[in-house]
Amino acid sequence: MAENGHSFEMDVLPHVETLSGLAMKYTHDKCEAEDLVQEVLMRAYSSYDTFKPGTKSLAWLCCIMRNTFINRYRAKKREKAMIEGVSYVKSVHIGASASAEDALESEDLSKGGFFYAFSDEMMQA
Repeated sequence: MAENGHSFEMDVLPHVETLSGLAMKYTHDKCEAEDLVQEVLMRAYSSYDTFKPGTKSLAWLCCIMRNTFINRYRAKKREKAMIEGVSYVKSVHIGASASAEDALESEDLSKGGFFYAFSDEMMQA
């Protein structure tokens, strides 16, 4: 990888401070920023053979950081949506069964009969 006297250390490592500052602007969290910088450096190292010596390494690194941040943001958004969806399904299912169980255990069941334990939505289904 040391092509024309260039190396990863010469091209990338001088920009770590700048990358750290940019990562803080993106994430607003020190730990997240450190993780982002580490991932950017790993990606830059693994794809260093695509870097063209003589071009601006900081611009290349910033592009990697931007894309990595966007990918992480989208992944977190998808994960959050999945978790919220599962939570909603669980709460609806648990809520319905919990209220039926509560009604079965309560003394009011004897007043309204067996179907009193189930909600109107469950009865219509």
